Amino acid sequence: MPAAITSALHEPQRRGSVGTPEMEASQTVGELATAARHSLPITALVFNDAALSLIDVKQQQRGFKANGVRYPGINFADIAEGGTGDRIV
Repeated sequence: MPAAITSALHEPQRRGSVGTPEMEASQTVGELATAARHSLPITALVFNDAALSLIDVKQQQRGFKANGVRYPGINFADIAEGGTGDRIV
């Protein structure tokens, strides 16, 4: 997200894009707010499988039951709207 913001600030006539896993996206909500505040042309594609997949796979490979790696899905579209009714991403 920070790279997409930097790119959009440097070349505002070009639409920027970013692809990110959901956990990283949830940690960059502040950056989403910055992008919205500056009306930056950024499209964010969030890969949301509601799991810490790499850890989940390792647990399964070792024959362990999945523990602490699944969580309720996050609605990033609602977060992106930020209560303003305007879509950010």
